[in-house]
Formats: sequence, C-alpha cells, structure tokens
Amino acid sequence: MNTEIQVLIVGENGTERAGLVGRFDALGCDAATAEPNSYLAEDGDLLVADFRGDGDWDQVAAALAADERPLLMIADRPTPVVRELSSRAAGAMVLTGSENDSGFRVALSLCSALRGRGRRRTRRRPVSGAWGRPVRPAIAI
Repeated sequence: MNTEIQVLIVGENGTERAGLVGRFDALGCDAATAEPNSYLAEDGDLLVADFRGDGDWDQVAAALAADERPLLMIADRPTPVVRELSSRAAGAMVLTGSENDSGFRVALSLCSALRGRGRRRTRRRPVSGAWGRPVRPAIAI
C-alpha cells in the first residue's frame, strides 16, 4: 500500500505485537518495534501503541501525548490512558486489533493525512471549536 510509511509499533514483546508487525508488513509498510519505555529514540512516521493486555502505560502517556507523530492505538477496552490520548494534538485513532485488512488500510490512509496536515500547519494556530478550545482530531473505527 504505502511503502513510504514507517510504522513504529510500541508495546510489550509478544505474539500480539508480532501479529501487528506481520499485518503492517503485509500492507506494504516498513514496520519496526520498540518497548514502551524506549520508543522515543526510534524513527517512524506513525506510532502504533498496543494497549491490549494489562501493561502499565501511565509513565509513557505524557511522552505519547507530546509526540508529534499521529498515533494509532490498539485497545481492547477503553482505558483512562486511551481516553487521555484520544485528544492529543497530533491526532489519534483507536482500533481493537480485530479489524480486517481494509480497516487497517483506512486507518493508515487517515494517519497519513494527519501526518501531512501536521507538516503543512506547523506555524498556524489550531482551529477553535464552539467554546474557544482547540479542535483535536480523534477518530475511532
């Protein structure tokens, strides 16, 4: 699909993370992995955080919120960290991980658009909503 998209999958090492690597590779992405506490040094156009399971993400949430790359969250339930990150400035999407390939393709297309939008708008002020608060894209598929 998009060979130029470098996907960095952040999550605990295991079969679920390995499955995500295989899926993104099959979709034509360059997929790499990183542990939650060490991902900041890694390259990638898109962050994928695998929140499935019982991992402790509270310490990493602030760094994920401040990261300028779009974030695709894989979560099997709504957790406080997922809710917090859904309003991050660089954009966020949530998938359950059980989607078929077309669901992941749509997510990649939207994240690619968010990535391009962020590059063009680096010097602009955020668009304000009805109450004067910045509008931040959060998309759930």
